[in-house]
Amino acid sequence: MSSILPRNYQIGVCFTCQICMYCGIDLTSNNCDCDKTVKPTKKNRTEKVPYFRNLAYKPDKVHEKIKNALSFRNQKYGYKLNMEQPCNCILCSACNSQINRDIKAADKDKKFIIIPSSPIDDTSP
Repeated sequence: MSSILPRNYQIGVCFTCQICMYCGIDLTSNNCDCDKTVKPTKKNRTEKVPYFRNLAYKPDKVHEKIKNALSFRNQKYGYKLNMEQPCNCILCSACNSQINRDIKAADKDKKFIIIPSSPIDDTSP
C-alpha cells in the first residue's frame, strides 16, 4: 500500500474517502481534471456522482461520531484543518450513509447502558 500524500481539502472532493464529486475518480491514487475548487450542485455534476451531502461542520454542535470520523480523515489525508473551527465539506452518499449508521449504532448503545442503582440497606429494623 502506498502512502497518501498530504493535500489541501477541496470542496469538490468527499472529505472522508477522496472521491471526486464530479467524475467519481478515487483521488487517493489517481488524478482528474475536474475543478474541485467549485462547490458541487445538481447542475454541475455528472451522472457518475448523483448524490452528495453538504456538511456544515460545527465542532460544538456535531455528533461525536462525525467529529471523530472527520478528525481521523483530516490526519489521514494531511488536510491540516483546525477541527476546533467550523468548516464546510462534502460527503459522498456512501460515506454519509456510513456515518449515519455509526451515529445510529452509537445512540442505540447509549440507550442500553445500565446504570447500577444504589445498594439497598438491609440493616434497618
